[in-house]
Amino acid sequence: MSVLYERLAIVGLGLIGGSVGLAAHKRCLVGEIVGYSRSETSRQGAVAAGAVDQVSDDLLAAVRGADLVYVSAPVCAIAGILEQIAPAVSIGCAVTDAGSVKGQICRDGARFLPASFIGGHPMAGSEKSGIQASSADLFVDRSYILTPQEADEELLSRLLEFVRALGARPLLATPEEHDHLVALASHLPHLWAAALSLGLSRSDEPRALADFSGAGLRDSTRIAASSPELWKDIFLSNQAQVLQACTRAEQALADLRQALQSDDVAALVGLLAQAKQFRDHLTAAGGGRDMPCPGVRVAIDGPAGAGKSSVARDVAHELGYTIIDTGAMYRAVAYFAKGKGLAPGLNDDEIGRLAGQLNYEFRTVESERHLFVDGQDVESVVRLPEVGRLSSPVSAIPLVRHNLVIAQRQMAAGGGIVMEGRDIGTVVLPDAEVKIFLTASPQERARRRYRQLRDMGLEVTYEDILHEQNVRDQRDSSRAVAPLRRADDALEICSDDLTAAQVVAQIVQIVRERQHA
Repeated sequence: MSVLYERLAIVGLGLIGGSVGLAAHKRCLVGEIVGYSRSETSRQGAVAAGAVDQVSDDLLAAVRGADLVYVSAPVCAIAGILEQIAPAVSIGCAVTDAGSVKGQICRDGARFLPASFIGGHPMAGSEKSGIQASSADLFVDRSYILTPQEADEELLSRLLEFVRALGARPLLATPEEHDHLVALASHLPHLWAAALSLGLSRSDEPRALADFSGAGLRDSTRIAASSPELWKDIFLSNQAQVLQACTRAEQALADLRQALQSDDVAALVGLLAQAKQFRDHLTAAGGGRDMPCPGVRVAIDGPAGAGKSSVARDVAHELGYTIIDTGAMYRAVAYFAKGKGLAPGLNDDEIGRLAGQLNYEFRTVESERHLFVDGQDVESVVRLPEVGRLSSPVSAIPLVRHNLVIAQRQMAAGGGIVMEGRDIGTVVLPDAEVKIFLTASPQERARRRYRQLRDMGLEVTYEDILHEQNVRDQRDSSRAVAPLRRADDALEICSDDLTAAQVVAQIVQIVRERQHA
């Protein structure tokens, strides 16, 4: 791995800051690391651990000349640090943080360092704290959320590469999305563990419980051993979202209590089964089966009706990857353009600008991935035939493709994704680790599309579907901008004589072989 930054400044030399330094040194990611802490003990400990090359008790001196500044401090202190270091941050320097609440921090970052700040939060940690608890492998196989807003694309790209090189799996989110999900996934578990510990401490025999406890109690309360001062700040900084999460947990406990109190065996078993199902899902997604190596990107291209969407969805599910349906994104632009009275060929510039203004997000709804645009679930409307007919001429507009390619590359930056479309392996992700060109005969593709639309209750004919498909194939393969074609290094799979499960199994095997190559 080549050096990504000449000078890294770490502000705060505790568990996270020290681990960043150790990981960067171990993987030779930086030329020099300078650490800042107000504590002499922390500064000496960081040098002794090998987390930094030099230390300073002068914050501005530590930051000056760095091309990456990493702020690892309590959430309540980060805003003040960003304001303080702003005069010393060089042009072209990226500034990121490790705060576990992003809303206010990102607003402050945009105010004090608008061209440089990229919010961050590694989903890694320990109930232990301090430089002595730091580890070079703390981030390996852990999610690492980045919350860029108006970030410079080059700075973001290099920071994503740095995060991947730490061994983490970077994810992109808005500050609001981050705070909502982290309240459920991280903040509530800490509060719940504290509540369990607090309740047991008030029992008549708290000391005897230690003798009677097994691994279950210790596992359930482990994170309650974290710093009260640290978590006080986190809970208060994300107060509204944590309170909403509490309401969910309180209702779940009330449901279990009611089932137990009323001797409702069926309800009790059902609730426990729901809990087990969610826990099994966490195990599968986080290490209970073969997990993908960070950074693997799967590009699946092919003509309309080849089965890309369903195959890509099942491949992503099998691998634990995120699915990105780029065709749905183009259909969404067509749908919103139609709603505004914009037509391809007449309003290309307006449609292109619209594509760059919309906010695209894939969310899970009842175990299915749905496309949300500006917060609206558009999954069903973008599948309508009239929207499909519009999407091909819309996708041929250069500015539309430019803006959507930017969005798609950002979605794929962290790896661990399956992206399907018509130019993924050739244009969007030409350096994807796995490229598949999935196709089928025109007749077979038309039959599949005909059955799909009939199942949706639409009155269509096979002949019309085949004709529209042939017209679209011609247009997609002959357009001037990013025409449909197989990438030179893509594996072509014809699915005429294969079941969907066989196609999925073949692609999953290819991905796993690539992971271990």
